[in-house]
Amino acid sequence: MDNPLISVVTVAYNAVTTIEKTILSVINQTYPNVEYIIIDGGSTDGTVEIIKKYANKLAYWVSEPDNGIYDAMNKGAKVATGEWINFMNCGDSFFTKAVLMDIFSTDNVRDCTDVIYGDTCVVEIWGMYEQRPMEMINMLKYKPFCHQSSFVRSHLMRKYYFNTKFHVCADFHFFHLLWNQNACFLYIPITMAVFDQSIGSLSGNNKLEAYYEDLLVSGSSFRYIKCARFWLRYSLKRLFRFIIPESIMIKRRRLRIERNQDTKCVYWKKS
Repeated sequence: MDNPLISVVTVAYNAVTTIEKTILSVINQTYPNVEYIIIDGGSTDGTVEIIKKYANKLAYWVSEPDNGIYDAMNKGAKVATGEWINFMNCGDSFFTKAVLMDIFSTDNVRDCTDVIYGDTCVVEIWGMYEQRPMEMINMLKYKPFCHQSSFVRSHLMRKYYFNTKFHVCADFHFFHLLWNQNACFLYIPITMAVFDQSIGSLSGNNKLEAYYEDLLVSGSSFRYIKCARFWLRYSLKRLFRFIIPESIMIKRRRLRIERNQDTKCVYWKKS
């Protein structure tokens, strides 16, 4: 079986402390046919110097102002020439050196497959856990998998791109659009990426914006009422953190995570 060209796109901005980890996880992949692209938003903290250090390993890189993360990701998609595209955010990484080999050097991927996705190792301040994708029926409400642990056909990426009117959830909008277009989603049961939430967790305002955008994409009615309820619950949770010992909050969080790790889907299509 031929090894298809895989384009990996990393977007960065003032990420001097995290970008090297991401770069090394890509350029050290054992898979032989990888095109690595870095789109930097005009960093001034030394990020560009690190990118230059690995320039001979990159197919393309640029450092210039952009209009946000999804605009930068679209820039990367426009110059990518691979059959598949993965967006590996700065600070995140592939789980092992053999991830791409495990996915693309076998007969796992069918010709009709449009999106590949898998498990994610999520890092939080208190520890890490494996996050399995939910059933794809959840695409009606929110994205069931992490975009770092997914690969999309490049022609679909360039057909639709990320809608930059969404500041937080353009990836959900994109995959939701593909789902409604009857695209084929293939689940491969391996841990593909490490998603580090400990270095860039959303603030309260961003969480509210993300929740609102999720509702907007899913076409939910009474969005403003639901957002008000979400903000009230979030504020109460913040209050409880000052009252309840941290060890109990961590235990509660872990129990909730364990409860959510249930169904693994194998091959999903909308109809």
